[in-house]
Amino acid sequence: MKKYIILVNSIMLLFSSISLGQKQSEPFEFEFKGNTLRGLIELPTNKKPISLVIIVPGSGRTNFVEGNWYSDLRNYFISHQMACCFWDKAGCGKSEGEFKQLEHPIEESADEVVTAINKLSTLNFPGSEKTGLWGISRAGWVCPYVIQKYPSIAFWISVSSPDENDQSEYQLKTNLLIQGRNEKEVQILTEEYVKGEAIFVSGGSFEDYCQATKIMRTDPYCANQAGKTDRDSYYYYQKLFLNVGYQVDHTTG
Repeated sequence: MKKYIILVNSIMLLFSSISLGQKQSEPFEFEFKGNTLRGLIELPTNKKPISLVIIVPGSGRTNFVEGNWYSDLRNYFISHQMACCFWDKAGCGKSEGEFKQLEHPIEESADEVVTAINKLSTLNFPGSEKTGLWGISRAGWVCPYVIQKYPSIAFWISVSSPDENDQSEYQLKTNLLIQGRNEKEVQILTEEYVKGEAIFVSGGSFEDYCQATKIMRTDPYCANQAGKTDRDSYYYYQKLFLNVGYQVDHTTG
């Protein structure tokens, strides 16, 4: 058994070496909003890329370079003679600036991607004449803005993208049903959640929020997943939200 395990590990190392030998990496950086954002461009060795894929992440911090994020995906693109470009958000990895708990508005995130594309075009990078996007989660909102601003985008691969509606109500309702709650209970809890969020995003007081979410805030699951039960954290996150300058579409949430 030990010999078999050693053999398998040796084979895996061999394939790993072959994979690494099929691509090369170059540093990539550009300026956006006064910060230098840094990442990499990966491309096939000894083959001209037929296209360039820009990886657009979802919400939250990134660790593309040091964490080797999406390495299997990147290797897949490389094996199909496609170059990849990716970078860390501000305040992440080697990128300058500060990562904000509430991220840039969607349009500003799209501007970041467009700035990167413009930088790539000045480098005349192989494959950049056919540039496309791969985006996950929050990128489902970002990529359409990129395409609107840069119509020559050749393709968009969309992964786990949200639609135009707020997802949080759906997630709360679905998880409550999975827990075995009945339809009436789920309706009451989700309705209170929606009322509470409307108060929160409009700058309403913590007292008004509590009044609107009496049942939801005492429910163990909702309080943990969706409830804002602490006055200090309520006003802290509300201030962050309002300072970013978000405008809520009350039709879709």
